[in-house]
Amino acid sequence: MSLTRKTLAPMLCAIICLLASSNQVFAKDAPIKQSTPAWVDQFSLDSEVEKSPFEQLTYLLLDRQVNNTLEQKQKYYRYSYRLNNTSGVAENADIRISFAPDYETLLIHQINIIRNGKVIDKLDMSKIRVVNDETEQDSQILNGQVAALLVLEDARVGDIIDYSFTIEGSNPVFKDNFSYISGLGWSIAINQVRYRFILDKDMPIYSKVSDSSVEIKTIPHPTHKVLAVDLANTKKRHMDDNAPSWHNPYPYLQLSSYQSWNQVALWADDLFSVKPDSNSELATYINELKQLPSEQAIDSAITFVQDEVRYFGIEIAENSHLPHAPNEVFNNRYGDCKDKTLLLTTIFRELGIEASPALVSTDMQHNVRDYLPTHSLFNHVIVKAEVDGKQYWIDPTINYQGGSYQSLHQPDYGIALIVDPQTSQLSDAKPTMNNLSEVTIEEKKIVVDYFSPISWQITTTFTNREAEYLRYRLASSGVDELERQYLNYYAKKHPLIVSAKPMQINDDRDNNRITLTEQYLVPEYWHYSEQDAEFSLVADYLASYVNPPTTVKRQDPFWLHWPLNVDHKVSMQFPEFIQFGDMENVAVNNDYFSFSAVLTQDSRTLTYHTKYRNHKNHIEAQDAGMFVRDINEVDDYLGYYRSILQVMQDPGINEMQTLMEMLNEKSMGSE
Repeated sequence: MSLTRKTLAPMLCAIICLLASSNQVFAKDAPIKQSTPAWVDQFSLDSEVEKSPFEQLTYLLLDRQVNNTLEQKQKYYRYSYRLNNTSGVAENADIRISFAPDYETLLIHQINIIRNGKVIDKLDMSKIRVVNDETEQDSQILNGQVAALLVLEDARVGDIIDYSFTIEGSNPVFKDNFSYISGLGWSIAINQVRYRFILDKDMPIYSKVSDSSVEIKTIPHPTHKVLAVDLANTKKRHMDDNAPSWHNPYPYLQLSSYQSWNQVALWADDLFSVKPDSNSELATYINELKQLPSEQAIDSAITFVQDEVRYFGIEIAENSHLPHAPNEVFNNRYGDCKDKTLLLTTIFRELGIEASPALVSTDMQHNVRDYLPTHSLFNHVIVKAEVDGKQYWIDPTINYQGGSYQSLHQPDYGIALIVDPQTSQLSDAKPTMNNLSEVTIEEKKIVVDYFSPISWQITTTFTNREAEYLRYRLASSGVDELERQYLNYYAKKHPLIVSAKPMQINDDRDNNRITLTEQYLVPEYWHYSEQDAEFSLVADYLASYVNPPTTVKRQDPFWLHWPLNVDHKVSMQFPEFIQFGDMENVAVNNDYFSFSAVLTQDSRTLTYHTKYRNHKNHIEAQDAGMFVRDINEVDDYLGYYRSILQVMQDPGINEMQTLMEMLNEKSMGSE
């Protein structure tokens, strides 16, 4: 939504007031110095672990313990590591502990430096600063997080940093449901890893470890259920570059009190059970929609929530998962994914359309199936709607989408949990409609002779996701800026290029398609070798999307931009017929993509045409070498390079150069 100064002012005021109140919270909820709780199972640190000067740290201990039986639930943490070198001191000698002061209290027990066997107490509460820790603020999310920060004085190479703390309290939005997921492997080796869980004896607990060699032990206790996991000498494991977000190579531990996905759905349904006020502005808007034909009403509702309700989330305390009321979101014209989803779902239901929120994970996607039922896996929510027996997945947070709901581009989130009391299992959320994006480029170069500027027209059509991204760029930066960027991109190869006409934009939002048309004149296009004029037909747009892995000998899969088709055609019309010999026809195919390059000639016009189609969203690790080999072969065929032999200068070249200088001066004068 395009906000005027008048509508923006109250928003800025609200944000400033919110941040001001957050600073007051910092003072009120400062960390408290307190001894280790009696329920914690304390551990004797082994500081004689061998160190390596080529590793920043030697991690001695990671100790995490949870007491879920207290009225104010507590989570205890202890971290101990040795600083092995100067880099280790520079990057790890400060203590930073994050917490949410709206419902959590930070209790700090100890911050010690152990040097040559001597313990040095560094816990000085007067030197701890509480700072804003809004890590999602750049993503338009305020979550109320803060961090207690202590800059350790006199930390040295060889010191052991040993500190512990407890976070007291829990987010009330989860009620009495228990969920815990944590890694059992990291990119650094750890000498000792400990987990302890104290739970109500009657609470049903379901557990899982992804590594079959890890055992969850039950510790005898007279009144509680106590579970423990102990690991020694865990091995470090690095993640290869550009692995898919859903790929997790590290073992993990999971505990959950949910017996089924139905119980998770019931918890979520309670959060989303908010009905609109019948006398509100939202009700008036819905009544206006009811006057429209059904399809138009649906499209209008989607466009309104996507484009007129801007993405901004105040996710403090319960509102981390509890959506704001639809009336409030409608009036404020802002909200995060759950706010916008509830608003669109409410509108749909009032229009008589079957619709429900659907919890998804943009990171884990289809791998949600690998985990026990829990609320902890989901980081996004979209709308599942059913119209005339057909199912649609609609993401209200996407802007500039365009198109009818019947042909709407649908992102692939893999798996969803439908927020409905009747839900008993996860649902396949793969797009049932259109999620293929295409980019089609057609370049036409017209040559009058081999010394004059050439005329160059470029027509590029983007569909679906690519069209949406281009609309975003145009809305953010403007047409002039896009035109300037494109011109300067071409100028890297053709420094004297000038724009012959303003960029033309044809936005067909009904079909989610946008077309750019550019026209240029390019002086000094030719490269001369003695009396030969060299030229090229380069059809390499696919290189913007296909970057081979940096790590070829890898153990993790490699993410691919998918699904995508790129079709790039470059033609050149010569002043006379020239026979270029045999035409080329090249194909490179494997399980992951198909590529073709075809050279054709029609009288005076020579055309080079490349096509790229990818088939999967990732490359298996064992196929990385094959993929790089094939992409290198593709790279050899992204252009056609030849020479026109024995060219002679045309007598009219001077007049043409004079005309070009006049056009160039006119172009510069109009800027």
